[in-house]
Amino acid sequence: MGILSETKMVITDLDGTLLKAGNEISGFTVEVFARLKQRGVKIAVATGRSWHHAKKYAEAIGADGAVVHNGCVVLDGGEVIYRTGLDTGTMERVLSQSLRLIPGINIAIEIEDDMFANFDVTRYWPGREYIYTDFKAPPQPAEKIVVALPTPESREVFEKIIPDGFYIEDVEKGVCIVLREGATKENAIKVLASRYGIDMKNIAAFGDYINDIGMLRSSGIGIAMENAEPELKAVADYVCKSNNDDGVADFINSDLKLL
Repeated sequence: MGILSETKMVITDLDGTLLKAGNEISGFTVEVFARLKQRGVKIAVATGRSWHHAKKYAEAIGADGAVVHNGCVVLDGGEVIYRTGLDTGTMERVLSQSLRLIPGINIAIEIEDDMFANFDVTRYWPGREYIYTDFKAPPQPAEKIVVALPTPESREVFEKIIPDGFYIEDVEKGVCIVLREGATKENAIKVLASRYGIDMKNIAAFGDYINDIGMLRSSGIGIAMENAEPELKAVADYVCKSNNDDGVADFINSDLKLL
């Protein structure tokens, strides 16, 4: 029997995992997921992106569900079934103290599909749309705060600013986010699993960065990309080819012989 023979849901990260360089999905990947869906396997994406910036990739592989904003929002068939985030009080405290205590900090907030930032976010995410702000106006409730700290030493200062009930998650080199406790990919996947009546042991998850550790550990089968961080490979059950080599689709196809 194949590794994925008992799998009832496949969930994959996007950047550095499903997506090739240039945010591309190959025809091979699309076809593999189409065949997987024909077998009755549920498909989902789990990403730090908003739904607006993840939707076309989710649709390309026929995803049934989606975890976006790193676990703050869960969708089933495009319908929001779970949402959490930061209240205005927390937002105001973190923003004001960060800007005052950490000169040169690059900070942004994401409110549903919009990003508001005090820096050019395309330096980190080419093509990402955003609205420039100096954060002098009172903030609205948001899914998360995104921060690029100017120095390693400023991390300690930033950690002291974050109040109880919230946590910092590293999402890529030099960039971290602030989320409400419980807003994780791992917990969000459990929401989807419950929705579909699927046991976590029957889920296969693919990822590439340390914010995918909980997702891979809690799933029945955790697969890290060849290009993944060493910390993720250390907890994964398997390592597949890199994202640029269609690693996710190659692993699925090689195991289940779909094509």
